Amino acid sequence: MAEEMSASFLQAGVNFELDLNSATVNTDPHLLARVVRNLLSNAIKFTPRGGRVSLLLTATETHAQVSISDTGPGIPKDKQDAIFEEFVQLQNSEDDTEKGLGLGLSIVRRLADILNLDLEFASEVGAGTQFVLRLPLLSADETLSHHPSRQSIAQFDDRPLIIVIDDEQSIREGMKSLLSEWGCEVILAANKAQAIQSLLPIESTPTALLVDRHLASNEDGISVIEQLREELNEPVPAILITGEISGFQSSLSETNIQVMTKPVDPAILFEAIAGLR
Repeated sequence: MAEEMSASFLQAGVNFELDLNSATVNTDPHLLARVVRNLLSNAIKFTPRGGRVSLLLTATETHAQVSISDTGPGIPKDKQDAIFEEFVQLQNSEDDTEKGLGLGLSIVRRLADILNLDLEFASEVGAGTQFVLRLPLLSADETLSHHPSRQSIAQFDDRPLIIVIDDEQSIREGMKSLLSEWGCEVILAANKAQAIQSLLPIESTPTALLVDRHLASNEDGISVIEQLREELNEPVPAILITGEISGFQSSLSETNIQVMTKPVDPAILFEAIAGLR
């Protein structure tokens, strides 16, 4: 993941420091990666050029500890209780969509709860922010019994073509990594225009569209799905990913659009794609 995100740090002009020791834990690797990726993406967005973000992995006798810290502006004390709430994005204007809609940390909190992670953070105005994740270590015997083989990873045999549309690069790349591991062909796009351009040289019809509900420039994922179907002249199955809990799902019942609430469980996503084919 550090290699995957290094280009984002370079583009942002932010120094990226790594200090990774070895530790073995029993957790869902994809969900844990989403937690760390969201925290790193958040640090990139709010650390000024020339600043520093560090990713550390250390181990005590009982726990592995993952620390993500930055030299950004920090979070005022009176705002710290709100950072894990949905659609809260501190220091972000309404039209600054590159910094997102404020779902990143709410997803982190929900994933931490799902994985039973100990999540702490500390921040001070002018001195940056640090998030710390703690996971129990496995003993030597547990490590042998839990270590998975590569052959145990579920895969599709017919290489389904999945179009992923999300305006956050880290999410696109993370989804590509997951889908590729399952044997999918993946096309990434940040918006409808990029998706159409990427599809021009492709002769086969996509197996599925995987689209975020809220995209940059006020693009709505539902509209993007409908317009891509018109371009392809095919009712391509689609999965809409959203941080919203309710309010619009009933209107999609006849549209062949499935709705998945963030954070998306990889096992559920695998089953959903399998059911589309």
